[in-house]
Amino acid sequence: MLSIIGIALYGIWLLLIILKYNKMPKNRNFSYKTTLFGDLLWYKNLRNILLIIASFTLLFFANLKTFYLLLLITTLLLLYLSIRNFRFKIGLPGVSLIICVVSLLTSIGSAYLLFKM
Repeated sequence: MLSIIGIALYGIWLLLIILKYNKMPKNRNFSYKTTLFGDLLWYKNLRNILLIIASFTLLFFANLKTFYLLLLITTLLLLYLSIRNFRFKIGLPGVSLIICVVSLLTSIGSAYLLFKM
């Protein structure tokens, strides 16, 4: 039961991230930090608290396959956003490339661990 609540909270967090991304200006001032974690302190931002609660709930009550599946979905979404930002010249291109490579490596690792289990 608590694993389903963790998945729902994580899905809400992803939805909030997508909505925040759509609201951000699409120019060179784009910031991944602001999009993912916000401008407020971590304990004053609802998205960060939601992510922390969802992560701990999933870590303690969900099986490992579910955790790796959500990590794979998140990194593929981040990979898509970074490729899109690089292609349409949103934000700094070096930052988009670094996030693209890191999310690609993380998605490969989580997919390997997910399908090996």
